[in-house]
Amino acid sequence: MTAEELAAASASLVVVVTGYDVVAAQTVHARQSDDHPIIRFGHRYADILDASDTEGRIRIDYGRFQTPTRPDTSGLHIPRSSFRVRAPLP
Repeated sequence: MTAEELAAASASLVVVVTGYDVVAAQTVHARQSDDHPIIRFGHRYADILDASDTEGRIRIDYGRFQTPTRPDTSGLHIPRSSFRVRAPLP
């Protein structure tokens, strides 16, 4: 799917994340919606997890949370049939 096809379909991406907060002892939810003009093709978000600590701890770098990067995609092929675009609701 190209940027032009996304624009023609007025497409949006919605990401929903569910997790468990051990401090509050409850399930937490987050939702993010992005419309087609800000979707970057050939990019991904930077890895915010760092497991290189000598004591085996994992560190989270929230400063990179929404930092896009351009990965090496040589040899990567995603078939068009992997994407579904739903028409906007009336």
